[in-house]
Amino acid sequence: MAHRYFDKKTLQSMAIIFMLVGAGWLHAQVITGAISGNVTDSTGAAVSGATVTVTNQGTGVSQVLTTDSSGFYAAEGLSVALY
Repeated sequence: MAHRYFDKKTLQSMAIIFMLVGAGWLHAQVITGAISGNVTDSTGAAVSGATVTVTNQGTGVSQVLTTDSSGFYAAEGLSVALY
């Protein structure tokens, strides 16, 4: 005689929970990236207002950025590619 450990409703409920948890995990996958850094001069001082161009080598699409007062720049939301 076979033993039933879970009834049909319990199995259905568990399946729904696993799908919801799995959907949340899949949604969390990131398909974009970011490039960031600091621009400094030869003495190591931050360069404010410097222009930084990030170019996707595959498409040729560029994003032009300007460093902040501490020389920091960030290009976010970039598609996965070589830059």
